[in-house]
Amino acid sequence: MAVNKNAATEDAVGYIHGALTKLFTAKVNALLAMVEADPECAAVIVSGKDLQAIAKWVEYNGISATPADLEEVNKLTDKISKLKAQSQGKVVAFLPVKEA
Repeated sequence: MAVNKNAATEDAVGYIHGALTKLFTAKVNALLAMVEADPECAAVIVSGKDLQAIAKWVEYNGISATPADLEEVNKLTDKISKLKAQSQGKVVAFLPVKEA
């Protein structure tokens, strides 16, 4: 049987995987902290390439939403559905703002 002398060991691949996990986690945490401090900066500091790389990593690692995460998404979906149903394709009327 032929052996690839240049193939990475399982330990080497594991090290790279762990390093990427740490780097992506640090990047996401830093971006989130900046966006939470100043939401308008998101358009400038968040790179599409970074998001794409992180999204691919998440997909390749078989990571998916937990039921708790899905519950929040379902709540939002329900609210949007109710809003659509109430508007029946028309502009939604908002209540006037009461002045102090």
